Amino acid sequence: MSIEDAGQQYLDLVSPLNEFLDAAPPSETWQEAAAPDAPHVALMREFGDLLVAAEWPEDIQPYVDAVVTDKDRDIAYYLARAEAKTEEEFLLAQESGEDVNAASEEFSMRLGLPSAGSGERRTAVR
Repeated sequence: MSIEDAGQQYLDLVSPLNEFLDAAPPSETWQEAAAPDAPHVALMREFGDLLVAAEWPEDIQPYVDAVVTDKDRDIAYYLARAEAKTEEEFLLAQESGEDVNAASEEFSMRLGLPSAGSGERRTAVR
């Protein structure tokens, strides 16, 4: 598999997650901020499972493994937010961690894809 094919495969796999995040409305309360976290977690789990199941070039596999590890940390973070019953619990969860993207950024760079923070769309191209 070429790096270009691996990049397209990644975009295909991450598209549902990115489309969900793109569609999430801005939140004004802690309840609104926590509301999308449960479906977000389900999509992150599915994305991680798909990454693990897919075949990758040998030199890219360590970056895939790192992304999966980061997603596991993300899942714990978002689950804590989603399970908050009070604003205090939500704020404690919010302070306990944050979205982890370093491995995804490195992975994207290795695949020749735009950075998540670049503003360029990182979804599948058909």
